[in-house]
Amino acid sequence: MRPNPLLGPLDPPPYAAIRLEHLQPAIEQIIRDNRVALDAIILSQRQLPTWDDLVMAVDALDARLNQAMNIIITLHARGSEWNAAVDACWLLTKAHAQEKWQNTALFERYEHLAASAHGVNFSPARKVSLQQALKKFRLSGARLPAAQRARVLDIQSTLRTLQMRFFDNLGAATRAWGLLISDPARLRGVGALERAAMAEKARERGLEGWWVTLEEASCSAILEQAEDRDLRQQVYTAYHSRACDLDAAPDNGLLLSELTALRHEHARLLGFANAAELSLQTKTVGSTAQVVAFLHDLVRQSKPLLARQKQRLLAYCLEHGMGELQPWDVAYCTQQSRQHPLALSAQAFREYFCFERVLQALVDLAGTLFNVQLRPSQALQTWHPDVRAYEAYQDHALIGYLYVDALSREGKDDYVWTLRLWNRHVDAEGRFHKAAAVLVSSAQRGADGAPALLTHLDLRKLYHEFGHCLHQLLVTTTDYRLTDLDSLGQDGLELVSELLERWCWSAEYLVTIAAHYQSGQALAPSLLQGFLEHAREQESLTLTRDLVRALFDMHLHLHPDETRSLQQLFKDTHAQVSPWPLADFERPASAFDHLVSGYEAGYYSYLWSRVYAIDAFERFEREGVLNPATGRAMLQTLVAPGTLRPMSENFEAFRGRALSPLPFLTWNGLIAPDSD
Repeated sequence: MRPNPLLGPLDPPPYAAIRLEHLQPAIEQIIRDNRVALDAIILSQRQLPTWDDLVMAVDALDARLNQAMNIIITLHARGSEWNAAVDACWLLTKAHAQEKWQNTALFERYEHLAASAHGVNFSPARKVSLQQALKKFRLSGARLPAAQRARVLDIQSTLRTLQMRFFDNLGAATRAWGLLISDPARLRGVGALERAAMAEKARERGLEGWWVTLEEASCSAILEQAEDRDLRQQVYTAYHSRACDLDAAPDNGLLLSELTALRHEHARLLGFANAAELSLQTKTVGSTAQVVAFLHDLVRQSKPLLARQKQRLLAYCLEHGMGELQPWDVAYCTQQSRQHPLALSAQAFREYFCFERVLQALVDLAGTLFNVQLRPSQALQTWHPDVRAYEAYQDHALIGYLYVDALSREGKDDYVWTLRLWNRHVDAEGRFHKAAAVLVSSAQRGADGAPALLTHLDLRKLYHEFGHCLHQLLVTTTDYRLTDLDSLGQDGLELVSELLERWCWSAEYLVTIAAHYQSGQALAPSLLQGFLEHAREQESLTLTRDLVRALFDMHLHLHPDETRSLQQLFKDTHAQVSPWPLADFERPASAFDHLVSGYEAGYYSYLWSRVYAIDAFERFEREGVLNPATGRAMLQTLVAPGTLRPMSENFEAFRGRALSPLPFLTWNGLIAPDSD
């Protein structure tokens, strides 16, 4: 019998050798090995714990398990059996981690080391790493009595199961709906590329016509471009009533209520008033009051902008005989009301941004700004032929791997995310361990032999996730815990990715990478600038959405005794922000997947980090968006330190001053330029 490849050397990942039957046995074996090793470490470190034999030894156990588990996660889209096996492995891994962090004997060894003569004289980096570990023990319940520790374990296990069910329900509801369009007149206004993709979807099902789905690309094309108002209503209704009490699929609203109640119980067991207070213990912001004030201040400042937008849309409806503005009209009218006959359309924009060219532009940007060379590798094995693999070099040294899985395909979820495959560090024997990151996106592949062409949103998603990947690859600390970027909290973790996304809003930069996919013709700067100005005006919809979600999320996790239903709470929150009400059938909470992916009481992070990112990008705008010196400064201050210090301190090191909200407010049109 051949050995299990997941139990052997994993650098680089041996994807070609991994079979379904390898997954769970490997994780179970590693967990058994880790338990035996932890017992030995606890015994040997009873009297005089040391950094190498305690902290680095435990980190090595974590690294082995996390490395294998993250390789397994990339295999989740291979079919239902693989999905089930990946989920089972994930549950086992999370349960073992919680068990480890609740180990009171291990906690005592860490506390002993921190208080020892050696510990008090550790380097700043070791002290920070040790304090992060001690905090993790405390927040996992290691100080609690045995019965309460057991209840925390039970709650965590139930939460993980419910979160997986939420995702499964939403995915099933999204995949279950489809609409065959036979009359081409119904797709009037929809771009040729989008129609071609829908036709390809129909052909895959053995149908003639155009197949509309609830995946983001298809849904957005209809809601933003289709002149057929009834079609927009049909798609909008289906999209906004997924996995709820109105759907045949299980109701995610019930799951979310149960999740929230368990989170509050968990927080109170650990001594916090509510789930939001517990959540903020692992973030960079100071308090829940600070977050709430930040969000309400943005709501107040956005009111005039949203009121102006509403009036413009109402006027457009009146002018075009549409009658009353309906929810399914908002995206369409927002697009149409600002269109100019000579402006670059969304369809035309795509024709200048071929996926292959953009991918090379990302590689070039990393080299220019951060002096990291991403070299395509045929030697690295991948989990699917679509996946691109790169070796990352810096100063001629191989520092890690980047995998890019960016195009949609059958069976692949319509999600965009980054997997931090494993952490760059040096172990107790002095061996260097490379970093690895996986970029997952869902850009629509080309139809009828055409290459994949990217929308502006596709472009932003790629650059955003590329920022996460670069952050993972380019942390320079050698400590395993300080390269665990989750310790920054989402509000700190999102800064680098939000900052990379700003290049997608720079005409100065985009004009250097744009070329028509057929003719190679360059894009006129004036056309590009006009497109970006129009796109920026449309971002008021994104701002509205993010404010509503952030306020709902924070309220949900701040108030354990909330008596309103989820639907009523979301409706009331929506009314605080948006100039138009929710439709009766809309159930946004049932599809709010961030609430089950680690962003609970943390959705504000997108807005929070965007304020920092727009201010940080001003330095690039002043010094040059491709200025290597500014890129090196960003690398040294924002990226390389890892979790050694809070991201707010990194930002001040980069900008040479404290944060200013004015660039964010100005960019979003909330205040006039040069306002005080």
